[in-house]
Amino acid sequence: MGEELAKKLGLSINETLVIYSPLTCSSYLVLVKGIIETNSISKYEFITNLLTARIVRSTCFGMCFCDPLVSKG
Repeated sequence: MGEELAKKLGLSINETLVIYSPLTCSSYLVLVKGIIETNSISKYEFITNLLTARIVRSTCFGMCFCDPLVSKG
């Protein structure tokens, strides 16, 4: 997670965040594993692994196994 987004949301490492996806009409619980300090646009972004991104964006076709940090709710 970028430092500016973390500040705006009041989040620290090892805290949870609920992400809502209008594409899947579902909420996902994710764990903040790190905060990035940068001078790029990334300081306002949430960065995740490819599988989690595919699940949230509903682009995971076929059989997908959820990351244990991602909980569909």
